[in-house]
Amino acid sequence: MKTETNTTAHVPDAAGRTRRPGATGSSALLVGLVLASATPCFGQGIIHDIEGQSSLARFGHAVAGIGDFNKDGHDDFIVGEPKKGPSGHEAGMAHVISGKDGSILHSWLGLSAEDQLGASVASAGDVNADGYPDVIIGAPFHDGAGVDAGMVMVCAGPSGDVLHTILGQSAGERFGTSVAGIGDMDGDGKDDVLIGAPYADKGFGVDTGEMRMYRGDGTMLGGGHWPGSSHDLFGMCVGSAGDVNGDGFIDTFGGAPFADLNGESSGRLFVYSGKSSGLIDTIVAGDSAFEYLGWSASAAGDLDQDGFDDLLIGAPRHGGVSDPGRVLAFSMAKGQSLFTLEGTANGDAFGNAVASAGDVDQDGIPDLVIGAPDHGEGMVLVASGKDGAPIYSVIGNASGDCLGTSVSGAGDVDDDGFADIVAGAPEGGVAQQGFARVYGGLPGDGSTAVGTTLGDKIVGTLDSLDEVHAIRFMGLEGSKTTFQITAQQPGGHVLLTLLDPQGAVIVTKEIVIKKKKTVKFSYTFAGSGEHELRIRSVYAPVYDYALKTELKLGKKASKQKAKVSATYPNDVVELEIAALPGAELDAKLKKPKKSSGGLQVTLVDPTGANVDLTGSIVMLPNGSISLSNVPLDVAGKYTLQLQGFTQKSKKWKVTLNPTQPPKGTDVIAMP
Repeated sequence: MKTETNTTAHVPDAAGRTRRPGATGSSALLVGLVLASATPCFGQGIIHDIEGQSSLARFGHAVAGIGDFNKDGHDDFIVGEPKKGPSGHEAGMAHVISGKDGSILHSWLGLSAEDQLGASVASAGDVNADGYPDVIIGAPFHDGAGVDAGMVMVCAGPSGDVLHTILGQSAGERFGTSVAGIGDMDGDGKDDVLIGAPYADKGFGVDTGEMRMYRGDGTMLGGGHWPGSSHDLFGMCVGSAGDVNGDGFIDTFGGAPFADLNGESSGRLFVYSGKSSGLIDTIVAGDSAFEYLGWSASAAGDLDQDGFDDLLIGAPRHGGVSDPGRVLAFSMAKGQSLFTLEGTANGDAFGNAVASAGDVDQDGIPDLVIGAPDHGEGMVLVASGKDGAPIYSVIGNASGDCLGTSVSGAGDVDDDGFADIVAGAPEGGVAQQGFARVYGGLPGDGSTAVGTTLGDKIVGTLDSLDEVHAIRFMGLEGSKTTFQITAQQPGGHVLLTLLDPQGAVIVTKEIVIKKKKTVKFSYTFAGSGEHELRIRSVYAPVYDYALKTELKLGKKASKQKAKVSATYPNDVVELEIAALPGAELDAKLKKPKKSSGGLQVTLVDPTGANVDLTGSIVMLPNGSISLSNVPLDVAGKYTLQLQGFTQKSKKWKVTLNPTQPPKGTDVIAMP
């Protein structure tokens, strides 16, 4: 059963006011990566780049992956364009875009002027149980039940027929500011939906906000929730939380970013049990004024693999109105954050939009995508669900594009086996018409691969956009490697991705070649074994490059000295040696004076097998031991085990001198 969450509100401005769609932001974000200045977008490959056709219509204000809308084998996505309409009437539109070829599969227009249909969009799941995914679209300024009461459309795939039109209940509540599919809550075989009305006046409060659940047939399911106080704006974001308490039922959430629990507008997220409909008592709240926690949120899947689903929660002004923002990966089961990601510059709005990205790096743990629309051009970060480490990031074309206003996992749009994402930039383009882009996951099979050892110089050409060259080499634990890439012509845009021997992403580096033709970056290996460096063209259609690797051997891969004491019969001392394939080891073990004992010497290779030392080990007349030209045929970490035969603890002087092979030899065979 598929559930989707999408959040599309705009972060408060410097005065703490909520912006209506169309407002602009300031500047700034970056988490763990150094980004280039304003240039055409680079990073992961762009699968689709869809531009709006009308100036100031905010195409890309909201986006969501929706599954295979037309059953052609490719996942599709929906884009909101809330200010679209004749002569500035802003009726609004929403469009389902084909993941196969980027064409429009269906569009819907708002019912009347200034409805702003498309201010929120999401997958509705399958509300009519016909086997096709449906969509839900919000129009929070529709006046059917009063001025700005709001309205939501639920539309069928693949026909586009409007299944239900659901109206707000009272003027000014902006019903449809947020929408989400939440799965089959009542067990009738049809998926249900959740809708936010953050300006609803409930109880004796003003702008308390409310979220309401509706069955697949369009009727209301239970009563609405309004847990907060006046001006909390509960329902600014809504969605499925997954099963956060392990009771087998889908839970739901609503954000109240203006709640004052820990200071004015510190914000709060409320999570409700799918079993009892009651509030789950774990408190998730901002810890400082004006951070607006709960502005965005999303189900994250089981990040820590404890059997309970987790949440992503955005606080885009963390630390104060001008601060960079943060995102919590939060475990409801544990009642605490698993990790926190933060922006690094004032005004980033990092966390303005958050979503699950799917398993981008294919480590078995779902990853996350975060938008920071006020980072200059706008920026989107895809990070590991395991620990928050960056996987890749992308930026907009020009300052003020606001890329990252909306983000979503897109499924596998290009059917390459890797999870993709979609992001909106509603103020991008020459006429500020906006655009939405789908970015591909990590490159899969079909990349061109060559083998090398560190120190080789490789020259290659990326002949087309998104072509990948995968270069494999042996990395040595503790050794520092510098990668130097030289563009043969200006304008090269590439993404370098370094993978460890298990295929997990270690580090990514985005490179734009402008005036400088050569760029370097360094990495110190945490382990030995076969690594892979992927070079991907992401902007220039033809890119000639030269890659040179410089190896600075670490302590374990070069000459090392030690004094060891190994007393009979139980002491065993181990010394580690890192080696490339084809290396050799020389060693001297100087016996201490006035010692009658000796040493038993064993060399264990990276597979755990003992190395045959016959012909290489010599006992010297004074009792010392010499090893000469011992072949180290297996790449990785060797262990020299020394077991003492002396009765007293006396130290042997040990000198290990591995000789690594010359560069250009022992090229690793590629499949």
